[in-house]
Amino acid sequence: MHNAQATDLYPRNGARVVQFEPGEANAYIQQTFAVTPGKHYLIRSQLAKVGKGIGAPVNILLYWYDAAGQLLDTGLYGSMFPTDFPDAASNQWFSYRAITTQVPRHATHAQLLINKLGYKGSVPLLVADCSCTEYEV
Repeated sequence: MHNAQATDLYPRNGARVVQFEPGEANAYIQQTFAVTPGKHYLIRSQLAKVGKGIGAPVNILLYWYDAAGQLLDTGLYGSMFPTDFPDAASNQWFSYRAITTQVPRHATHAQLLINKLGYKGSVPLLVADCSCTEYEV
């Protein structure tokens, strides 16, 4: 995590959420996980803002790597706009769902990155319920 922290503010399904710092600070979370060549993955996440102000742009990226740690390809690139996110106080969240490209033949793992871009005057953003599961296309 960078410029982000777990918080009990507006928990989802009984779990803590990650809060990205507001304003011009870039903030992100990332996770690496094992993958199966030839498969696709379903990426899910819930996002919301804290307060009535404007949100910030968010990119969700996934990269495929081989056993030597070499980048093979991009498996997912998604973008959300500052206006996409409801206020968490309303108990409404933006549901992000996307299917990756097919895992390359020599890939052993993937890295998922959820990146809040710096945006002047933006309020904090929350991320919850992140998951990545194999998906039959």
